[in-house]
Amino acid sequence: MSDAQKKTTLPVDNLVVWDLSDLKGITIVDDPNGDYGDKLPQVITPEELAAHTQGFLLDAIPEGFSLEITAPPRQDNESVYIFVASYRNEADDYFVIQSAGNIAEVRFMESEFKDSFTTTSGLNIIYRMDGDMGDGRQAISALVTTPDDIVYSIQSTLHLDQFKEHLEHLILFEQSE
Repeated sequence: MSDAQKKTTLPVDNLVVWDLSDLKGITIVDDPNGDYGDKLPQVITPEELAAHTQGFLLDAIPEGFSLEITAPPRQDNESVYIFVASYRNEADDYFVIQSAGNIAEVRFMESEFKDSFTTTSGLNIIYRMDGDMGDGRQAISALVTTPDDIVYSIQSTLHLDQFKEHLEHLILFEQSE
């Protein structure tokens, strides 16, 4: 054991106070309703998502996959509605779509994406192979843009052919009134 480890390791019988009373000069606020800050993202339905924004989802949940959509609450004054749509299967493969920002905010990222794919419906998607995940799977990242210049990021562990097949099923959903 190094000297640094000895200095940070407490004896087993040492009493530790976890009430944060040792923090000086700050005020801890009990905020169960999230009035002073964002809560962690919450699970929402596709209908709830469509009530807030336009964006991309797959036209159907692929066989063997499940879908979970999460979004932070109270995004009424945001320029881009933040959400994550995560399609996962039991083999731990994923196809995840998330809002990245408006095109002006993420244009710097485009240079990292060297390959492109155009779906039969005309969506132009730029992508890159991110490398081996260490378990034989390849990570892929992609960007796709709405007609209103909102950029969505897609990450996946699927084989490139499967990834492109899923891209063929991307649909642009419109914000409901």
